[in-house]
Amino acid sequence: MTVKKITLNTEKKTPIYEYPITLRQGDTSIQIPVDLEEDFSEKDLTKTKLGFYSDKPDATTIEDDEQSHFQIGADKKSFTYTFPDELTDASGSTTNTYFKIGNDSTSNFYIHILTKAGMEKLESGDYISKVDRIFNHVMSDYTAINDLAETGKGTFDTALAASKKQMKDLMDNLNAKYVQFINSKTTEFKTYLANLDKQAADVKNKYTALKTQLDALEVPEIGTRNYLLNSLKEVFYAGQNIQNQVIYPWTFSFGQISGNAVVNQIATFSVDWRVDKVTTTGYMVPQVNAKPWQINGENQIKPTAEKMSGHYTYTFRITEDLSNSLSTMLGFQVNYIDGTIRFKNAQLKLSNVETDLTIAQEDFLNDTYNLLPDSKEMTSWVKKMTSVELQQDTDGYNMIHMFGNYSSYYTVVSLKKGKEYTFSGDFKMYNNGPISLVFYISDLDNPDSDVQGIIISDVGVKSWTRMSVTFENKYMIQNAMVRVEAHGNWEGIGGSVFAKKLQLEPGLTSRPWGPNPLDPMVLQKSKITADNGSFEIALLNNENKDFKELITKLPLGFHTIYCQAGVKNNPSGDSMSVRGWVHITDSDPNGYSLGYGYFVETGSGPVKAWTVSVNCPQGATAFDSYVVFNEIITITSSGSVFKSGNQILTKDSNWDDYVNPGIYLVQGASGGNNIPTSAGNTWGYLMVLNGSPSGGAVQIYYNCVDTPVALYMRGTRGTPLTWSPWIKLTTLDSLNGKALKLKDSAGKEITYTITGLS
Repeated sequence: MTVKKITLNTEKKTPIYEYPITLRQGDTSIQIPVDLEEDFSEKDLTKTKLGFYSDKPDATTIEDDEQSHFQIGADKKSFTYTFPDELTDASGSTTNTYFKIGNDSTSNFYIHILTKAGMEKLESGDYISKVDRIFNHVMSDYTAINDLAETGKGTFDTALAASKKQMKDLMDNLNAKYVQFINSKTTEFKTYLANLDKQAADVKNKYTALKTQLDALEVPEIGTRNYLLNSLKEVFYAGQNIQNQVIYPWTFSFGQISGNAVVNQIATFSVDWRVDKVTTTGYMVPQVNAKPWQINGENQIKPTAEKMSGHYTYTFRITEDLSNSLSTMLGFQVNYIDGTIRFKNAQLKLSNVETDLTIAQEDFLNDTYNLLPDSKEMTSWVKKMTSVELQQDTDGYNMIHMFGNYSSYYTVVSLKKGKEYTFSGDFKMYNNGPISLVFYISDLDNPDSDVQGIIISDVGVKSWTRMSVTFENKYMIQNAMVRVEAHGNWEGIGGSVFAKKLQLEPGLTSRPWGPNPLDPMVLQKSKITADNGSFEIALLNNENKDFKELITKLPLGFHTIYCQAGVKNNPSGDSMSVRGWVHITDSDPNGYSLGYGYFVETGSGPVKAWTVSVNCPQGATAFDSYVVFNEIITITSSGSVFKSGNQILTKDSNWDDYVNPGIYLVQGASGGNNIPTSAGNTWGYLMVLNGSPSGGAVQIYYNCVDTPVALYMRGTRGTPLTWSPWIKLTTLDSLNGKALKLKDSAGKEITYTITGLS
């Protein structure tokens, strides 16, 4: 494309306004013919070096002395120049635009670059960059206006009419779109702030709920005792396929969960259940005495063909009416269920969440549980003969395989004199001749003297069968050997005896198998606090301990911890104590613990919270680098906006310090603290954004005090990073009525006022 010819001279004072050059963003391969007046010293351009220079609207400079871009005319006094394509990258007006002719230069001329269609359709993700682009456009036009004012009234008068029309067109085409953009973004910004209020409220609610659960770790409401007796035993009932069949598998421990002491407390009931038949209308509802709990829908147990077993849990608040019934029995109201109904692993605790299964303290006192340790795995048991081994069955339980005469496995328990016991287990026997399974009690200190010896079976059974024997212990044996043993003539016969799910319990009733609650794995699952419900671990500032070092040495499992203010590596420093938990899941080759956790300050009002990462970073050799506290974004006490460090910007705040992304509430800031308004108090919102991947920040301030409201912007730049001056973003309202002070050719001041912009 070729624009119309212009004629230039060496006069440096007056730009050539008679030749406006108008282009559009994205135009390429643009040529301009140029004639030179006679005042140039260079008369033969073929022997002269030519150049083109211009300051673009985006504040960058073009310096082009590539001679192939200049085509010399036949008269050797004129030429045609091809503009670089980057000239039209940004919209606006060029400044300091001229040609270099040897050692001389032409007067300035102006190029106006129109906005390409679609550039006003800004995307939110390009907000800052496109605001910069619009700002550069306006500033370049403003520079052109100032330059125009300095040229003198004589030249201005000759071009005033055309310039005023061009200014009107420019403002119509540019400022209206710009102001429309600013106004729309102001509306979006207000909507964004409103959404932030809602999001902040949601986060605060979740934070409060989590803090409430964590607070509960300090009192006996989380992980408290199980109030149901015989809770580990599996109980069986025959469904009658009728409405309102009532069953009561469990009794309470001496009425300790009744009366005014438990009114309004939160309780959680849980149990494993299983049925062997399904009806279309069958369901079960938990109840105390004759009072069903009023729960329905998904909180009922409704067996289906796809779900004939499951785990049930229900959390509820104990009302005054209900507390009067929570003293005798707990069970289910069963409706239209046929076949066998089974329950086991039941518990009722004063807790707002379900915790790992534990047994009632009274069950420990009465020994109403499996006395045999490690009865599922049996890896701690001892074999007496080589013709015996431990194998794993398909159901996950280990089983003893005995295949020689007198082959046996044993473990050690404590038995009371004169007390009755029942020994039971699952057994199967493959034999073609005389073979028997015998249960023995011996004294570990005199293993060859059998106190008790009872034949469990001498008849082969080829499928798993639950068998039991009962006996009265006639002696006080502190270390009693309990063993199962196979007898028979194995030579030439071949055969095997298998045993699993072994159980020894007080009383003359054989109950379904359950683990010994004192097994390490059972205790590990149920023990996360001290006996009184407080924290398992407490660090005090007079003990000279290191918080991070302690965390790296914790054993596997879940730990509740209190760390007093002033303890070394307390994430809150000396200001507040913190409390929380750490879950250790593994250890690294150096022996340091691995896991994660959460801690929160114990003070009132807005507090800080941290997630904790316990790992082994590459190359780390000290525990201090293994534990990382990551502060969670906190919120104001009113929950209105997000901010960093619980600070509100006031008259004492230095705005240069705010580089962390977020929204900050400004209340009455004033004075010389690097704020955009120089006098008076200001209220509004400061938004801080990441400036670039390499660092830096951008600040945008929404000032609610200005009428109309105003937006200010600045950013960091350079190395090292420094803040740029504040820029007040121009709006249409601020341009109307703006006075331009000019001088005519005689030096007399003339004032022109911009009006009629809309």
